[in-house]
Amino acid sequence: MTKQKILVVDDQPGIRLLLTEVFAQNGYDVHTAETGTEALELLKRLSIDLAIIDYQLPDVDALSIVKKLKGKSCQVPLILMSGLVEELMKEHISYKNIVKIIGKPFDVEDLLTDVATILA
Repeated sequence: MTKQKILVVDDQPGIRLLLTEVFAQNGYDVHTAETGTEALELLKRLSIDLAIIDYQLPDVDALSIVKKLKGKSCQVPLILMSGLVEELMKEHISYKNIVKIIGKPFDVEDLLTDVATILA
């Protein structure tokens, strides 16, 4: 059985490293990107099962990525991470592939549970 692929997109190396370790230890194939541009490139090239994207990236914010994916009719489920969860909640309603919005800092165990549920 092939491992499910998760893309972690965050400009903070510590978060990328933490999530890579946690997901890899739990049997997922983890890919990372530091920027939105890099994330879009990986989403184009790889068959990603779930993307976890920090809302505030240095080049392209998460909503811009979502809009570009929608234009390409890409149906990858997305989890957005943000310190501004309330603001994001209002904006995300119109995007079907945003399956969850989590606040930073987040609980790793809760995130792992969410990922397992989404990918089940």
